[in-house]
Amino acid sequence: MAGVLIETVQRRILWFSVLAVLFTGLIVAAVTIGPLGATLRAATAQRLEHVGAVKALTASQVAGHMTGVAMQVTSRTIIRRELEAYNRGERTADELRAFTIDKIADAMTLAPGVVGITRLGRDGTVLVSVGEVIEASVLERAAADIAHRLADDGAATLLGPFATTDGSLRLAAGAAIVSRSGGHEGTDVVLFAADGIGPVLAPQGSEQAEVTTYLGARATDGGTAWFTVGKEGLVRGIPPDPDSGWSLAAQTVRPGDWTLIAATPTDALYREVDSVIAVAAIAVAGLLACGVLALLVLLRPLAGHALITTRELEEQVHELQGLRHELEEERQRLQDSNGELEQFAYAASHDMRQPLRMVISFLDLLRRRNAGVLDGESQSYIQEAVDGARRLNAMIEGLLEYSRVGRLEDALTQVDLNGVLARAEANLGKMLDDSGAEVEQGPLPTVMGHDGQLVSLFQNLIENAVKYRAADRPPRIRISATVGAHGLWTIRVADNGRGMDPTQAPRALQLFQRLHGTGGSAPEGTGLGLALCNKIVTRHGGTITLETAEDQGTTVVFTLPAAPQQTAARPAVERQRDLAAL
Repeated sequence: MAGVLIETVQRRILWFSVLAVLFTGLIVAAVTIGPLGATLRAATAQRLEHVGAVKALTASQVAGHMTGVAMQVTSRTIIRRELEAYNRGERTADELRAFTIDKIADAMTLAPGVVGITRLGRDGTVLVSVGEVIEASVLERAAADIAHRLADDGAATLLGPFATTDGSLRLAAGAAIVSRSGGHEGTDVVLFAADGIGPVLAPQGSEQAEVTTYLGARATDGGTAWFTVGKEGLVRGIPPDPDSGWSLAAQTVRPGDWTLIAATPTDALYREVDSVIAVAAIAVAGLLACGVLALLVLLRPLAGHALITTRELEEQVHELQGLRHELEEERQRLQDSNGELEQFAYAASHDMRQPLRMVISFLDLLRRRNAGVLDGESQSYIQEAVDGARRLNAMIEGLLEYSRVGRLEDALTQVDLNGVLARAEANLGKMLDDSGAEVEQGPLPTVMGHDGQLVSLFQNLIENAVKYRAADRPPRIRISATVGAHGLWTIRVADNGRGMDPTQAPRALQLFQRLHGTGGSAPEGTGLGLALCNKIVTRHGGTITLETAEDQGTTVVFTLPAAPQQTAARPAVERQRDLAAL
């Protein structure tokens, strides 16, 4: 009887142990492999978004060049006057063509990448054409579209792509010719070679996960004309359907409202990640099987049978260590890949500034040399171009600073926030004095962080408070600190500005979001300030949120890791803060 009871107890112990090992293994697999797979797939998808974003920045530069050239051609006063005289019946078509064709040819020669310029009349008929041309019916529809969309403001827009008479696919920019009285006199269509946009659309990546880029432009029939680059230059091509097994990343290219789509096969995009997860799952399953077999051998009724040995346990430990090493190598590979993408964005933004400096310098030179020749409208066009280039330069500088935060990986050091705030106020001294801003500061702690980045954090927050101030009161900014949980300090930067709709607050922490209250106009800015603050705080292991309401001001609340020696001093700091509040 005792022997039967012992066998029953041994059998129950065996099965309970097996179930415990299986249950524990399943929990470990669910907690580690599932989230790891989701993280790796999200990081891989983000790489495609980065590629699309970088290509969209380059395409925007090409689009700006095309619309700028079209505006320069349209804004020539002397040949516009001849067109007005023709429309009034004071010039014949032959006289207009004889007067205009040489000047249009000169404009095409001075603009790099231009392969043809066509000037159309009010009714869409071809008056003057130099270089490559497209079909007259297509030009007539394009002229009607431009006149409908742009006759009010005289701006330029992107068209195409269009096929020329020899079958080549060209990009086009069109601009309505508007008289001083606001009347529509005609239309200029400027054709461009694919040299500028070709590198943007060129395939990128390996053969298994090659990224194909497509651009979509508004067609003259109101639809979207899609194209890409092939062996023979620009070719028409429609982006694949996401439901057919493709991953797409869409970006908007401005000016012109082009749509850029980076596409790659979904199975190729995630093949490497899925392989790693599959290997990890198989390894975990193998380890569970080994554990169950070991228990069956160890806990079977003792009858002189072989027991599990220390050597077998050591082999299992070695297998687990090998699996952990593989997962660590994959994590490191993804970190290196993200670092390369950040460096690529930094280099691309840095290289874009040189062409912008050239654009600003030559436009200023053009304005000074022709000060007595250009009329007020032409001077205004040049000033708008210079202002636009400077705004783009400011955005690129913001992107450089934003990408630079991700590239700084130095160890955190102890930083006194009182000194950091003093440096930030010194950098903004003139702005604070001009606006009459008042900064109230409570006792601030010493935290673990990067000194330069924390100065940039406070400087951006104070600068935002001054920019978005209310019109009926001077800016007042209050900065305070309280002890938070888990070894973090909570810092609050509150202002009495215009505030914003609370539902829009999460968007304010994203790139290129310039949000403000209903009162007043939007100040100059790039939309990178709060996004940069968000990245700095996140890099320090903290969180950042906005507490705001329209015309009630905004409070930015963020956390930073406390310095080690402050743990014992927290009650004293709390008392000092309470006394200051009184």
